[in-house]
This record gives sequence, C-alpha cells and structure tokens, in this order.
Amino acid sequence: MKPVFFTLLFMVSSCCVFSQIDSSLQKKEEEGPRFERVEVEARYKGSYVSWNNYVEENIRYPKKAKRHFAPGTEYRLRAKFVVERDGSITLIQIENDPGYGLGKEVIRLIKESGNWEPALQNGRVVKAFKRQDFVFKRPG
Repeated sequence: MKPVFFTLLFMVSSCCVFSQIDSSLQKKEEEGPRFERVEVEARYKGSYVSWNNYVEENIRYPKKAKRHFAPGTEYRLRAKFVVERDGSITLIQIENDPGYGLGKEVIRLIKESGNWEPALQNGRVVKAFKRQDFVFKRPG
C-alpha cells in the first residue's frame, strides 16, 4: 500500500561509478590496471523500471518526517554504496541527509533490495561504487 502523505520521485543517477579491486585479488592483479570507471554499471536485478517499482512498493515515509516537514517540501538524498562482485551491497552511506529518518529509510530500502547485477570491466565482474539519488516530496 502506497502512503498517501508523500510522493516519492526517483531519479536514476549514473554519475561517478567507480570500480575498486577486491583486496584479496590485489596480489593477483597488482600489475594490472586499476579502473576508475566501469564499462557496464552495476544495476538492480532486472532494470531501472524494476528498481523504481521496488522503491515505490517498499518505501515507508518516516513518522518523524511527517511531523516536521511542511507540505510541498522536497528533500534530496544521495546514497553511495558498493556493489560487490557477488552482487551483494556493502558500505552504504547517505550524503546530504536532512534527518528525521529519511536516510535510515533509504539505507533500509537498499539493504532489503537483495543482490544486484555487478559491474563489468573488460568482460570481468568487478567491485564498483554506485550512487543513487532519492527525492522525497510531501504533497502540498
């Protein structure tokens, strides 16, 4: 059931996706190049439409935010996390969190999203940073 107190706008962010070589593999690949950008970004299983559907169906607007945010107010958050080579999610961080539980809600959504499809570089699966934007807007 979708909450009636807010509208979630979701923007897919494709900026700044970086790969990072797993430390356990560093010894084997020490002489090889280290990539700052990947050829194929990590993505939610399925498609961006699947991700949007997942977010819309599972988002919970925090009660604290309902009490503190004025109608029509819009808040943008950016989540930064790592998609591991096995598709698991680690190191979730929230940039510009306005508080009142919005950042915690984004972290919960990402953690519960399951495994993602990992990034590819030169045909190989690599660990990659991912940034995802979220916009919370309370109807006016």
